[in-house]
Amino acid sequence: MKRDGKDLDHWTQERNWAYSETVYPKLAQRYPNRWVAIAHHRVIAAGTNVMKVLRQARRRVAWEEIPLVFVERGIHEGYG
Repeated sequence: MKRDGKDLDHWTQERNWAYSETVYPKLAQRYPNRWVAIAHHRVIAAGTNVMKVLRQARRRVAWEEIPLVFVERGIHEGYG
């Protein structure tokens, strides 16, 4: 992310859009338990492998930083 804040502001706006009350439920319904890449307030790539999603997204936009969101649906447990 650039120091001038432009990329950070852009990234934050995209992330906030994805997590908004009106958008996230739609994402959870359409992309359950998937990684999604966001650009211009749209999903530009989605899948279970985060690196593949990032590669697909980079082919669609020439951004240095692309917001990625894991869209959870249901309960996920972990053991440590």
